[in-house]
Amino acid sequence: MLPPFELDWLHGSPLLTFGISTPLLPLLLGSVFVLVALVNVGANLRDASGVARWSKPFLVPLLIAMAITWSLSSAHTTPVSWSVYLLIGALVFGWLGDVFLLAEGDTFFLLGLVSFLVGHVFYAAISLYWLSLWGWPSLGKILFALLAGGLYAFFAFPFMYSKARDDSLIKTFPIAVFFYSGVILTATILFLIAHLQSPTLGTEACLWGAALFLVSDTTLSKQVFYRHSKLRQGMLMCTYLAGQCLLTGGILAVSASI
Repeated sequence: MLPPFELDWLHGSPLLTFGISTPLLPLLLGSVFVLVALVNVGANLRDASGVARWSKPFLVPLLIAMAITWSLSSAHTTPVSWSVYLLIGALVFGWLGDVFLLAEGDTFFLLGLVSFLVGHVFYAAISLYWLSLWGWPSLGKILFALLAGGLYAFFAFPFMYSKARDDSLIKTFPIAVFFYSGVILTATILFLIAHLQSPTLGTEACLWGAALFLVSDTTLSKQVFYRHSKLRQGMLMCTYLAGQCLLTGGILAVSASI
């Protein structure tokens, strides 16, 4: 088992002197995230592309700042869990994916997918880390999680492929698209297994966050490979941002008890 990082160098830091040692700043950053997210989703629903594009790059950095300041507020009393560092890594790659998808062209789209893929590997690593601490649940619970994931794949993957344009990536390189979706599905299954092993509010938030990522991924496939729709774009951003927010809050909550 990996030991947590000791952050003794933070003792007496000017950052702590200015009040980061209290939960106020993380809560403030989270509130700003919610406000900017509402602006972004609303702009997408109204097809206000300028507002949507300019607000998007600021969203995930607010979650990163919230996670870091929350860690600073607890680092002077308890070691920071490895899952917090993995969370920050996942969010950084999620932000890179957001930035790449703002650009036009297949190259930037692929770079965005790769960035999100790495981010979900970090999320999967978090659940595996928790299971290494808690132990794995019974075989029946694991089979239930695998069955739930299999049912999703059975219905969602054909839906993503149907009506896609012949020149779209899912038709020209389907292995890459379904591998990407499979990694997101794997991370969701692992969060479900972790929740079945340790059913808390934090693990439940992670499970719903990962599930919303699946919905967002399915919506993205129809938006990119079939036809653009402002309603679909609004749904895409709503589920994506809610998923990131729930995962961040859930992971921070679980990390506080490890």
